[in-house]
Amino acid sequence: MTVVSGAQLGPDCCEVVVNHVLKRAAPLLRPYGNMNYISDAVGRSITWPQQHIKEQQKSLAQPEGSRVRGQNRKGY
Repeated sequence: MTVVSGAQLGPDCCEVVVNHVLKRAAPLLRPYGNMNYISDAVGRSITWPQQHIKEQQKSLAQPEGSRVRGQNRKGY
């Protein structure tokens, strides 16, 4: 079981680390404490729906070994 910011990672969700933000005022799907917008989460790990994640091809900007963690278990 993976816990992100004190909450269990739900079905079809992944834990992601926010490194770059395109829309600073986009609301988080699951606010955490004083984090309400994606810009508040830079450098932090958050829960994000797997359907909204696109895999990136390896590039110079992507550190070796970086990945998205998630689990696809029903029953949460």
